[in-house]
Amino acid sequence: IQNSTSEAGAAPQIRVRGMGSISADSSPLIVIDGYPTPDGLSTLDMADISSIEVLKDAASAAIYGSRAANGVILVTTKTGKASKPKYSVKASTGLKWAYKLHPIMSSQNYCSMIGYESVLKNKTMSQTEEAFGLIDNYTDWQKEGLRDMAGITNVQMSVSGGRKETKYFISAAYTKDEGVMLQNSLDKLNFRTKL
Repeated sequence: IQNSTSEAGAAPQIRVRGMGSISADSSPLIVIDGYPTPDGLSTLDMADISSIEVLKDAASAAIYGSRAANGVILVTTKTGKASKPKYSVKASTGLKWAYKLHPIMSSQNYCSMIGYESVLKNKTMSQTEEAFGLIDNYTDWQKEGLRDMAGITNVQMSVSGGRKETKYFISAAYTKDEGVMLQNSLDKLNFRTKL
């Protein structure tokens, strides 16, 4: 499991049997409660998961045919039990920030470096490069494009119960995830009923 991007809400890459193809998708088949799901785990709130099973060998995945060439992940969600209604509420919040920025030069530092290289090569600096060195302005565009502090909030609510004949599990979840980069955020609302 690998995060390939820092974009808010982006699903991680999952590889069960390695890279099976150069041009085709190598993602495993995600089966939630017996139903293959093309959108994968992004449609599901993690608090609703009861168990996960990974089928990686060809024999155990044969039931799903060629779609299981990259492996199968079986997800079972929570179910209600024959009892009085049980309520659950969970909330969490967190902060994130860029832990390290790349060092960058000012225009004058850059021009000094170009001048030093020109001397080593026995060349002269162009007029554009000399003019660039006269600019007395320094803007750190990394900091301009990043938030100082980004937040993430997750609220989950569920109710479950039922009788011997009918059991239910109803859940709702709200996620607000701000990316570290500006103009990058995710608002996600999940609602799920299992009867």
